[in-house]
Amino acid sequence: MRWLQILRRLKHHDKTVPVSTYDSFFQLLFVQTTIQQHQLKLAVYEPEAKEIVKWQN
Repeated sequence: MRWLQILRRLKHHDKTVPVSTYDSFFQLLFVQTTIQQHQLKLAVYEPEAKEIVKWQN
């Protein structure tokens, strides 16, 4: 349930995540389902290059 609370908080906070986190945690089915259900928008960034590499609506 802790992860669900984190995802719910994303709805009201900054939604930028590092690419390494997106490629692991954010690819899990329950996370993808939650993102879709709550219509979260995510900006995925590469910390070393300091650039956005993906925008997910």
